[in-house]
Amino acid sequence: MSFLSVRDLAKRFGGVKAVAGVSFDVEEGAIAGLIGPNGAGKTTVFNLITGNTRPDQGRVLFNDADVTGLRPHRIVARGIARTFQSIRLFGGMSVLSNVLVGADARLKSGLLASFLGTPGQRREERRAREEALAALELVGLADRAALPAGSLAHGERRRLEIARALASHPRLVVLDEPAGGLNEAETASLAALVRRIRERGVTVLLIEHDMGLVMDVCERLVVLENGTKIAEGTPDEIRSDPRVGEAYLGVEDPACA
Repeated sequence: MSFLSVRDLAKRFGGVKAVAGVSFDVEEGAIAGLIGPNGAGKTTVFNLITGNTRPDQGRVLFNDADVTGLRPHRIVARGIARTFQSIRLFGGMSVLSNVLVGADARLKSGLLASFLGTPGQRREERRAREEALAALELVGLADRAALPAGSLAHGERRRLEIARALASHPRLVVLDEPAGGLNEAETASLAALVRRIRERGVTVLLIEHDMGLVMDVCERLVVLENGTKIAEGTPDEIRSDPRVGEAYLGVEDPACA
């Protein structure tokens, strides 16, 4: 069984079929991409994987377990973390505190221990703080730890969301358009960050419209159109697939785009 197996996922919203029988696999240690035009169903698939939406049919299998329809916090506890297309940070809280929110899902101290400030609870908090700072170091924001998250530039907020996701110690991180709104230099920095994340043993699955980034970092791609999978393969295979050129790039030969 693959590390992540999506099997025949389907979801309707009223009369609209957002996802129709989508299946694909992601191998452990891979950097994979889910691409397609606007309205193709990409974010809906991510929501189905991460528990933000329940499927009408199909299954999501992760690390030999069926996680279909579990609530988001239970999905995080199983080892899948995500970012969102629209940045979701606590602007009035510090950068470090935003990352600590991501660590909360794996803390073991109960409410009573937190209230009493037991030695075990204090040790756990210190460890969480150290690991949150390490996540900020990884994404290049360690020197911003004490600043309000709302004071960060757009590209920094994108990286902060990734740090918060990593704070839950995921085995798979799901990134929804992480390059949205980034300039060329920031996108190049993001590509390097995605590779560093994989080097630390975390599998990466991303949605992205920046084809340069996708072709640069992804080893395998799944292409959606109108809620269905129309192609799957390596970047070179996808680049030369005429179905992708017609549906996604709007040209007959995607290699010419």
